Amino acid sequence: MASSPLIRARRLEKALDTPAHIYYKYEGQSPAGSHKLNTAVAQAYYNKQDERSGSRRRRRGQWGSALSMACSFFGLECKVYMVRVSYDQKPYRRALMEVFGASVTASRATRPTQAARSWLSIPIRPVAWDCDFRGC
Repeated sequence: MASSPLIRARRLEKALDTPAHIYYKYEGQSPAGSHKLNTAVAQAYYNKQDERSGSRRRRRGQWGSALSMACSFFGLECKVYMVRVSYDQKPYRRALMEVFGASVTASRATRPTQAARSWLSIPIRPVAWDCDFRGC
């Protein structure tokens, strides 16, 4: 896979009125999406090295696309568990993972887990921002 070029953000530099040169890296051409494949390939490589022990890795969430692609590079089994709502709302993402050989399963949870309930019980406080985008 070819590396992504750095692109100079001249309009952002002008908007910020800065002498600094600002660059960004566009990775939208990656079928796995953004930067996640960079880490997923390393994980798959080390999992391949650890294959002698018979360990198998199962992944969840947004990493599914990147990990399924990376596992296909190394001939590894990949099982992805998606949250039910994502499984239903993102059939193309699921299909992409299956193209790379992953088995994709929707989660079976029908109610929030204990961890989710604990997060939902934390009161949300509004944040007052005293800074603009140029700093405080």
